[in-house]
Formats: sequence, C-alpha cells, structure tokens
Amino acid sequence: MSAPSGDGYAEFARVRAAVAAQQYPDRIEYAIVVSGNDGSQARTDRYRARYYSQTGELRVQTITAEEQAHPPHPHGFDFSLSMTVNGGRGGGTETTQTKNLAPSKAIEDLLGVPFLTPVYSFGITPPPKAAGEAAASQSSGLKTIAVVAAPQHDYDVTLLGNESIDGRETEHLGLRPLHDPNRLRLRELWVDPTSKLPRRAVISRNFTVAPEDTVPWRIDFAIVGTSLYVARETALAPLHEAHARFVTNAEVTFDYAPEPGGVPAIALDPGTFRSLTEP
Repeated sequence: MSAPSGDGYAEFARVRAAVAAQQYPDRIEYAIVVSGNDGSQARTDRYRARYYSQTGELRVQTITAEEQAHPPHPHGFDFSLSMTVNGGRGGGTETTQTKNLAPSKAIEDLLGVPFLTPVYSFGITPPPKAAGEAAASQSSGLKTIAVVAAPQHDYDVTLLGNESIDGRETEHLGLRPLHDPNRLRLRELWVDPTSKLPRRAVISRNFTVAPEDTVPWRIDFAIVGTSLYVARETALAPLHEAHARFVTNAEVTFDYAPEPGGVPAIALDPGTFRSLTEP
C-alpha cells in the first residue's frame, strides 16, 4: 500500500475546495429508499423527493410507494394534508395525502420519513464565513494593507495510503477531530486522486435522533452527470429502535433515475412525523 503525496492538511483542503466548487441544477428529482431487516422481516420504504439547490427548499412525499400500492386501514389516528398546486395553464390540482401515526408495525416507517438532500457534504465543506466580518472591515474606514490568516484545523489528518474501491484507486485519509467530536463527525475519507472528490466516507454518527445518531455510518458518493451526489448511507451497527424494534443492515439509498407519473412531492415540516434529518 503506497502513501499519497503531500501532507494530510493540504490534501483535505483540496477535497474541501473540490466539494465546495460543485454546481447543481436548480431542481433535482430523486427517490430515497430506506431498507433493512426489521427483526426477521426485510423492509423497504421508498419516498419521492425534490430539492431546489438555489433556495435549499426540500420537498418529500411522506407516503411511501408501498403505502400507495397497498393503502393501510389503520385503527389509530390518521393525519391528512390537502394542498392546491397552482401550475401552468391547467389551473390548480388538489392533492390529498394521508399518513398513519399509529405505532403499528405493519405500516410504520422503517426509520422515519427521510428529509434528506442529495448534495449534503457531511461537514466536508468548511462552514461559511461570518456575514459581519467583511462588513466590519469595510465600515472601519481603514485601508487594508494585508490579511494574515492563522490556520485553525478542525481535524488531525493522516494519509493512510492508496486503496481500491470498486476497482478504482483512491487516497485514504484518516481524520481525528481536534475539538467538538460530536459536531465534527468525519473519521475517514476515500478520495479520487485526480478530481479530489470523495468516493466514500465514514462518520461517527448520522442524523439527529437516536439510535441513528449513536452508531457509525459509511457514506458512498457518486458522480451523476458531472456533479457529486450522495449515493448511499449504511449503518455500521444494528439500530435499537423504539417499541423494542431491532433493525439490522439499515441503509438509505438515493435513486436518481427518472420516475414517471405519481403524486408530486409535497413540502412538509419534518417535525410532523418521526423523520431522518441531517444536522
């Protein structure tokens, strides 16, 4: 196993710059597939989603494809949402969706409704600069002669060598957080040596609720068109869910193949149902 050239900090900086430079279409249509073994039963929940990259608006259809094909008849409380979509020359179309909130295993979402964007970077891109910094320097009235920036690293970055993923060579980086380990979740990165875009990552925790945020996850990325997208998120340990449920082999897959017809994805507050959201 050979070691990639350069130092770890410089390599990680190149990865961050490559991810931050990605460009996306204004509207991205995709499906989110949540799968795993619910006890001894294999489960798959499929949700349609739409993401507007310019505004950050995310719309997720909370009714799974499975529920649409086999509508449940619960004995518990139902939540119904009606909305009018005003579009085009044809006027408005009313859409009604019903979501069961009763804790019935037969119709419960496996891990919750996934309110997940397809371009999330898991902390690879650096946080944006404070909005007041530039304004403060301009309002002072003083001429700027030079700007001196002292590097403040979030991680201790180690070059672990070159490894092959699906037959393609990658540079393997190890990351140890120097502060805020719960917020700085990256632990490993596998990077394309030419584009410097990540092919895979391991993070210490995922999402914002237990038990998903208590176990490590492997993240796989893919190039769709010419840009970087999230392809798959895989739990690296079993999940002990509420109501004594035990989910193994949990996986969240993003499907970017076009889906004809169906009900348009709707905008909904993630707090309405148990949901998967990124911090």
